[in-house]
Amino acid sequence: MNILVLTSVYPQDDDENNIGVTPVVQYFAKEWIKSGNNVIVIHNSNRYPKILYLLPDKIIKVINSKLGIVIPNKKQAKILYNEKDGIQSIRMPMIKFIPKTKYSERQVSKQIKEIVNFINKNNFKPDIIIGHWENPQIQIVAQLKKIFSAKTAIVFHSLVYITQNKYKNYFKKYIKEIDVIGARSNYIAKQVKEILEVEENPFICYSGINDKYFDLKTIDFSEKEKNSYLYVGRLISRKNVDVSIRALNTVYKDEKFKFKIVGNGAEEAKLLNIVKEFKIENKVELLGYKSRDEVINIMDEIETFIMISDNETFGLVYLEAMSRGCIVIASKNGGVDGIIKDGYNGFLCEQGNKDELINICKNIRNMTIQEKKKISENAIETAFKFKDSEVARKYIENIIKEEYK
Repeated sequence: MNILVLTSVYPQDDDENNIGVTPVVQYFAKEWIKSGNNVIVIHNSNRYPKILYLLPDKIIKVINSKLGIVIPNKKQAKILYNEKDGIQSIRMPMIKFIPKTKYSERQVSKQIKEIVNFINKNNFKPDIIIGHWENPQIQIVAQLKKIFSAKTAIVFHSLVYITQNKYKNYFKKYIKEIDVIGARSNYIAKQVKEILEVEENPFICYSGINDKYFDLKTIDFSEKEKNSYLYVGRLISRKNVDVSIRALNTVYKDEKFKFKIVGNGAEEAKLLNIVKEFKIENKVELLGYKSRDEVINIMDEIETFIMISDNETFGLVYLEAMSRGCIVIASKNGGVDGIIKDGYNGFLCEQGNKDELINICKNIRNMTIQEKKKISENAIETAFKFKDSEVARKYIENIIKEEYK
């Protein structure tokens, strides 16, 4: 099959290490290629007015942190063609004047014309057209369907546009033209069905974990460092890393514990100040950016993974931590609420709730090694169901509505 994927976020060679680009679409595309399909990815990236790039980096980082967005650097405002792992991808930047607003009709029409020209130039007739994220994928996928007569799908990662009254009816009009709707979590799926008034329940589009991580050494929980914790992700306000530091400091007080924080972002200076304020420099480490393989090695040493973000869509890192036997503390009503069963294979905490997190960490601290091991084993068993190859196959099945191999 020929699969055309449109996405707002896709890893590129000129990305900065701390830009926070999720590779989820790339992972799916790799697996579809392995299964004998042809895949082209259109990266509909943002390009803001030149005046924005005159602002100091510090201010841009603050904007990114507070709004939960990624403002690309100047280099990323250019078209970029790439072919890697058999996937053809092309970045086609689109001008946007204000973050979290809809693209103009002129921009959308121009983008559709460029996409069609690129597809035709490559003699690629798509059988399936898939869009990830709301804007501009909903309207572009709906209009490409009329041009190519392909099966279409849209997958919601977060709800930014359809929840705004000024845009809701606009997107309702186009969503009716799309064959299949998916979402990155049960919580988002329920909201999409209600807001857009779609008839069928959206399918849940879970991420997968690289198959190779299940072939690594067997995890022995008793070998992990006692009272050790980990966070991996962007250091931005909605991730509530400051809450995790404050909670652990309250739980352990003068006791020994270790909290490793992997990632970069606008909140880094704030977090360092909190660590200094509590005088826990020997207990909390900010490690900066680490590669995925380095993160996996750290997970093998750590007992508990904490990420109680606001509005977390899915968070592949949760599953990666589970696959390495970590006890995971995740957000209620987030992307893995439903995958994680509280007290069975991990714990769920209200987003950003310090008091609730304190109680959960106290519970973990007071568990016997056998009780911790049991949760760890259940986590590994759960994660095994989310191998890349398996979730990619199920994804296509949900679109074509039949068994796919």
